[in-house]
Amino acid sequence: MGWGSPLVIGLGLVSLASLTAFILYERRSANPIIPFHLISNRNIAIANFGIFMVGFTFQLMAQANTFIFEVPRPNGYGLSILETGFWMLPNAVVQLIAAPILGRQLMRIDTKRLSIAGALVAGGGMILISYLAFIDLPHMVSSTIVIGLGSTMLNISLVNIVIFSVERSSLGTAAGLNTVFRNLGSAWGPAVAGTIMNQFKDTLLLSTSPLYRFKYHLTLHIN
Repeated sequence: MGWGSPLVIGLGLVSLASLTAFILYERRSANPIIPFHLISNRNIAIANFGIFMVGFTFQLMAQANTFIFEVPRPNGYGLSILETGFWMLPNAVVQLIAAPILGRQLMRIDTKRLSIAGALVAGGGMILISYLAFIDLPHMVSSTIVIGLGSTMLNISLVNIVIFSVERSSLGTAAGLNTVFRNLGSAWGPAVAGTIMNQFKDTLLLSTSPLYRFKYHLTLHIN
């Protein structure tokens, strides 16, 4: 079932119509679930979009990395599920250590500057992993650590931009809305990654089969 199938298109149209109806109803409601005056605030809108992209890209990367770790050689590293978890652990440990340290230093650092620095660090990590992913496991994991550090900087700075941009009475709602956007991005990232990787699944399985390798080497000898 591809993106052009009637079922996918139909469900997409139903989702779009439902979202439109929800927005129209919320804008007229006296007590809306999503207060649109918060979304229209420039700082909050940028922070919510940023946290959505953080959740999206980080979870997309995590899904893709799991695929690379477990796909048989030569297209991946052929690790087991347990080994994959072990190699993904350093990223989580770095985030666990960095988060409280950055949180304590936040009052000394401007939140917008920290968010820009986090975007640069995470972007640099993405560039690194695009070059180092297939060299060896330590190189790949070191790249994910850089990305994890950048995403931690972004998470801390963006949620605090929201907190500093609203009145105390709207603090809980604004912070909760920021979490919703992060969760939306985190939900979409793996789905998009799975869709993209599924396009190459048959090719990868074929290229790693013994019969394919035999035909490939036979063709080389004939030529």
